[in-house]
Amino acid sequence: DGMNEFTIFIRMMLVAFVLAMIVGSLLLWVTHLEEYILGWCWGVFGNMMYFLFLARRIKNLVGLSPEDGAKQMKKSMVARLSIIFLVLLVALKVPSIHILSTAMGLVSLKLLIYINHMIYGR
Repeated sequence: DGMNEFTIFIRMMLVAFVLAMIVGSLLLWVTHLEEYILGWCWGVFGNMMYFLFLARRIKNLVGLSPEDGAKQMKKSMVARLSIIFLVLLVALKVPSIHILSTAMGLVSLKLLIYINHMIYGR
């Protein structure tokens, strides 16, 4: 069943986000770049929220025609981009959150999807 595979993929990606947060934090700590850990975690968390919002949106498209699905995705684009904007805004306003490491955490989704594709061929 396609929806079952999609749910498994979502769960697997959530685990990957948590692992990326932990491994990235450990690497920053080991390399004595502790000041970037909070930004990294904040960025990965924001990315996770974006991903969950997108996944929920996609799950709601089941049964729609491709044209209607595309319209619905376009409608939700502003909300998804707002998540990214808010994460960056908080990073700019909170002195202990480094903006560069937040941005790196935000782009971690691309890396995680690439790794997933290399391992599972999906």
